[in-house]
Amino acid sequence: MVNGDPNFEFKGSLDSAGVRGWLRRTHVFVSGCETEALGISYLEALSQGCSVVMPACGGGLEIAPELIGTWIHLLPLSFDRNETLAALRRAFGPKCEPMTFAAYEAKVIAQAYLSLDMHFSYAEKTNHGFRNLQGNRTGVKP
Repeated sequence: MVNGDPNFEFKGSLDSAGVRGWLRRTHVFVSGCETEALGISYLEALSQGCSVVMPACGGGLEIAPELIGTWIHLLPLSFDRNETLAALRRAFGPKCEPMTFAAYEAKVIAQAYLSLDMHFSYAEKTNHGFRNLQGNRTGVKP
């Protein structure tokens, strides 16, 4: 409970099943972390059908830009009170359309990463290797 309000609760450490269970019962996932590099917590929330409210910076912006404004709502970097409240109101508002977020499940993301990773040799994964890929900007072997 937060400040005596039963609608808010901080949880301790949970295993993956526990996290998914809580997210399934949650409507909105809010994060004020400006240093979220990969957006994994946002993906976990989306995969369970939560709207996401997050800062307008970091790796979270790249996870699903097509969902910004519908399922992902951005907090101003100033954390201005009125703009933050507006983002929260949008997140709790009606959804544009029902969606399935199976593509954001951790297993699907991991498989996509491993599939991409197989295209790189060890030398290409090191800084030395990437510096030597002058003509091949994608890093994928021709």
